[in-house]
Amino acid sequence: MKAKFTLLVLFVAVAFAVSAQQIPNLSFDSWTTTQLAPDGWSSYDAAFGINLNHCSKDTVDYVVGTASVKLTSDSFSVAPQYGVVPGLLSLGTGVANPNPTFTGMAFAYKPDTLFIGYKYTTPGTDTAAMTITMKKNGVGVFTGNASTIGLYLDTLSQWALLYTPITSFYGVNTPDTLGLKFYSSNRKPIKGSTLHLDGVFFGYVNLPSALQEVADQLNVSVYPNPASDLITISTDVNTEGFRAIITDMSGKLVSANNLEGQKTTINVSEFASGTYIYRIADAQGNILKQNRFTVAK
Repeated sequence: MKAKFTLLVLFVAVAFAVSAQQIPNLSFDSWTTTQLAPDGWSSYDAAFGINLNHCSKDTVDYVVGTASVKLTSDSFSVAPQYGVVPGLLSLGTGVANPNPTFTGMAFAYKPDTLFIGYKYTTPGTDTAAMTITMKKNGVGVFTGNASTIGLYLDTLSQWALLYTPITSFYGVNTPDTLGLKFYSSNRKPIKGSTLHLDGVFFGYVNLPSALQEVADQLNVSVYPNPASDLITISTDVNTEGFRAIITDMSGKLVSANNLEGQKTTINVSEFASGTYIYRIADAQGNILKQNRFTVAK
């Protein structure tokens, strides 16, 4: 069965209006500027101004909102010819001059995590890839003044929500620009390799002061602990629409569930015995609470 997860609905609007910066059009539903890339993003198709079948809107296979973005590795139908080229989705704008170049966006925060909803298929042994680029006055803000970190995305036949920590990569400076790119192939592209993306957003653990005050006032309990089949997440306020993100101790995502009012029951019967971390996130991915619970069979 295809996994489904939904974006969170914001109910505590006043307090959360000061939350840190988020990725635009993170559910890839809006394509009003061009049908060649989602609004706020670019692609090879958008850069050349022609449908190259490398980037398309998919209104059938999606998990957030009403559409996903589909990237496909294929040859170019326009000059210059490069052979098989990975489908590319890049935050910001892109132009062909004649080789395509892409710019990011103004960004002045240090998010702690990146959540990526994706699925990936390939007719061979291909892998997809993504890169995060952050700079301050043109200089990389990651450790050692590096500007870019990368991640491979392995084959997944069903949708999954990937949780990627970023904090350990930061140096001293806070960025002023952000670049984010996704590729349907890495190194030696294979024609037909296909990457679907949906629900790409940042998470923040180190909150702005106004958000921290709200987080401090939010009381959360998880019981029974240890658990074998079900856990209940109980809060002292209505958090309907917020999300509980559960990972194992290695950081691998094992569950993402929308909260329902003040009590939400989650099935953990298929979890292996061990210790897990739950994180309570708001609509912008801000992590308000986190703690551990144990599954014992």
